[in-house]
Amino acid sequence: MTTIGLTTPRIVSSEWRKQVSLRSTWWTWAVLVLAIAAGVTNSVGVAVGALTPNPDELGPLGGTLSGLGAAEIVVIVLGVLAVTGEYATGAVRSSFTAVPARTPVVLAKAAVVGVTVLVLSAVLLAGTFAANRMLLATAGYPLPWTAPGILRALAGTAVYLSAVALLGSAVGWLLRSTAGAIGLVLGIIYVLPVIGLMLPESIAGHYLRLLPSGAGTAIREPLRVPEMLPAWAGFVVIALWVAVFLAAALAVVRRRDV
Repeated sequence: MTTIGLTTPRIVSSEWRKQVSLRSTWWTWAVLVLAIAAGVTNSVGVAVGALTPNPDELGPLGGTLSGLGAAEIVVIVLGVLAVTGEYATGAVRSSFTAVPARTPVVLAKAAVVGVTVLVLSAVLLAGTFAANRMLLATAGYPLPWTAPGILRALAGTAVYLSAVALLGSAVGWLLRSTAGAIGLVLGIIYVLPVIGLMLPESIAGHYLRLLPSGAGTAIREPLRVPEMLPAWAGFVVIALWVAVFLAAALAVVRRRDV
């Protein structure tokens, strides 16, 4: 009698199949496409003559990241639903019955969510920048791919969105509530920076730079601003946030009955 082992590739493949089988996944992917593609809005206006290109407003990315705020919300929802959707349907019991160790399930789901968002957002951001480049060329506004920091900014934005989705997934494991998890991650991304504005100036600068939003700004800006972390430090900070929440999720999931 042959026993089929629970290998990592099989667990990851199972998580991938579960993700693509959900209608909510396809809807969130579609909304993510629209959110990032909204970065061509200003360039379309310039191309048709409705707007005059303003280098200060468009920046070296030509407005490619103007849909980032909406994209953040979409990937938060995607990461949370990947986990809480299983709790809502009860499918998580089957997952943990098949993989009693549980840790491989949490990590496999994180891998699927993180890689999917990374690849999809990278392709969409590159396509949006390419579209802006062509549209703004009609108004004599060049956007060279080889300009300092352009490729790093596009790649950094994709990494940031992937990290935000992973935060959503980790918090989903912690709270098991869709509304609660989305609310908490939105608070981390949007409310914590507001609190920083109320702190003394000598503290606020350090505080804001160590938040996920501050780290995200550092890795997606083509040119470094003195008040921001270096890009490499931004990568480290956002990675630490994800690592801490995933570690907490692993500890909690292993301790629960379900």
